[in-house]
Amino acid sequence: MSTPSSPPSSTCATAPYSDFPVKDAACYVTSPSGLPDTYADILKGCCGDAPVTKWADDCALYCLAADQSIAELQKCWQEGGVQARDIACNAQNNATATGEVSGTGEGGARETGTSASASAGAPASTESPGTAAVVVPKGVNKMGVGVLGVVFGSVILGTLL
Repeated sequence: MSTPSSPPSSTCATAPYSDFPVKDAACYVTSPSGLPDTYADILKGCCGDAPVTKWADDCALYCLAADQSIAELQKCWQEGGVQARDIACNAQNNATATGEVSGTGEGGARETGTSASASAGAPASTESPGTAAVVVPKGVNKMGVGVLGVVFGSVILGTLL
């Protein structure tokens, strides 16, 4: 069994997981007791060109689903040893990241930027090395649609009970 590489559980139990730092299709891993040391290596092996980034007071790691679907990313993580209960994503299983992976950040890790042609009138990324990436999503905000679906489903279930 590996030891947690993130802060103690009291910090991770109250980390701001609802403030996911990207809107593009991505997944993250977290655990209230801290992340096992092996998770970072598993994510790096599965995320391809997308950088693996610490987040939520260093209690979580995430990457974009670049050149693969959310389902493929989750499958790779689970095959590598990440527990399914520790994985969360902000898009549907068939979603892929719409931003392009470019640049390098801390420790040579690649960062995610936006394509200059992402959409007409969309601002280009103005990221600095070592900062969190900003990705301008194309089209419909999938996370918003997902949240709306959960709310709608809860209302229906509430009326049936």
